[in-house]
Amino acid sequence: MVCECAQLKQHISNNFKNWSDLELALGAYTKHTTTLEEFDEVFEDIGNNLVEYLISQEKKLDFKHEKTNKEKLFEDLSFPENTLTAAEKEQLSNYKNNWSNIRKNIIKPLTKQSNIYV
Repeated sequence: MVCECAQLKQHISNNFKNWSDLELALGAYTKHTTTLEEFDEVFEDIGNNLVEYLISQEKKLDFKHEKTNKEKLFEDLSFPENTLTAAEKEQLSNYKNNWSNIRKNIIKPLTKQSNIYV
């Protein structure tokens, strides 16, 4: 049996420009797999290599550096909307309001029918 992983890796390395190419290549390559075991082999290999890559990238981060503000990083990751401009915040607010109006229009008729009021 020819190693499915090796064939997929060769195909991706010949056609790689972006990370999204991996997803497209995997999708196209699944047409060529004939068993669940072949697919699992490829899928697990990609997962293992991705984990190794992410660990290597994580090791490059220096959180001990005195310029690294852990509290600011946590705040930015927890509340990304705080970094938006006023115009972006307004756009986001309008988007959320449109969805809340849709939600109200769906829930009110349902609650009236079942005698449950929100």
